[in-house]
Amino acid sequence: MNERGFTLVEILVALVAGGLLLGSISWVIAGLSDDLKATEQWDQDLQISTTANLLDDILTDARFSDASSRPLSRSRRKLEFQMQAPLSIGRQGYVEAQLVVERGTKGENLKLLLPGQELPEAILLSDMKDIELRYDFNANEDGSPAFLKKIEIAIRDQSGSEPQTLSIRPRVNAVGACIFDLISQRCRT
Repeated sequence: MNERGFTLVEILVALVAGGLLLGSISWVIAGLSDDLKATEQWDQDLQISTTANLLDDILTDARFSDASSRPLSRSRRKLEFQMQAPLSIGRQGYVEAQLVVERGTKGENLKLLLPGQELPEAILLSDMKDIELRYDFNANEDGSPAFLKKIEIAIRDQSGSEPQTLSIRPRVNAVGACIFDLISQRCRT
């Protein structure tokens, strides 16, 4: 008799082979997922490191007061200041600038804006879970904020790890204030 069908042994062998194939595929996918997470973390760390260097260059010599020595606006989401004009503007001196924290589609972004200039906004940090601007300042006799001693940017990335803090100590806090140049041993404004 020639009956059509599979034997129990053939079915068991096919199930074992299929299970091994599915197991190896899931193992490869899990490995790719771990690699992707590590790459995303590396990208975020690089983004934060680059932003730290850039903000240190910009904010160290920035001014945080207007011509009458009143502090410029600052909050957890926005910092107004005056920075050295970028070379792309084609002028010298200080220009108005803002650091702004905005909500995006995938998270919060930190942007550098130069209002009144013909330059696009620069996104310094993107797709972070949380970004907060913090300030440490000396107070005037009446308790109002005076000179900024330190600017901190607290960043929590999407992975939920411990927040990182970028800390910048400005050297100039008012119009006409002096920056001591260690190389020339002179005071420059």
